[in-house]
Amino acid sequence: MEIIHEYINIDTFFIVVSILFLSLGLAGSLLPGIPGPPLVYLSILILHLFTGYISSREFLMVWAVIVIIVSVADNWIQVYGVKIFGGNKKAFIGSILGFFVGLLMPIPFGILIGTFFGAFFGAMIESEYNFEKAIKIAAGSIVGLITSTILKLAVSFYLTFKYLRLFSIV
Repeated sequence: MEIIHEYINIDTFFIVVSILFLSLGLAGSLLPGIPGPPLVYLSILILHLFTGYISSREFLMVWAVIVIIVSVADNWIQVYGVKIFGGNKKAFIGSILGFFVGLLMPIPFGILIGTFFGAFFGAMIESEYNFEKAIKIAAGSIVGLITSTILKLAVSFYLTFKYLRLFSIV
């Protein structure tokens, strides 16, 4: 352990940890179950607290609030996408189940396809097999999924840009 300590200073350790959080956060902006924007924000916070790469307190406070709002909105937008197009509980549960099935499918756009069909089947049951209404609700689930993903990616990419600026890379 002492040999490692001679070669790696504490700043380097925290920079590596922050890069891991940044990478995981960027992946989490696309994948379920990983809170993308909070992890990207945490990477900047780690640099601020434990290294010489300092961000302003105002920046950290404003973006903490924005990241919290985006994290709450992420879940709400997906529900809203189903609801605004006429769906309810069964369609939403179907979209969630379809999302996870789609995640496991080894095909391009599996998440979108799974979400669509999950919402579609849930909406078919919910609407007593009204095909047109089920299609509309399933489309709403896709709108919600894409909107929340774009929102998470926008915040995560902006924070990544600010992260890289700390190192004068961009």
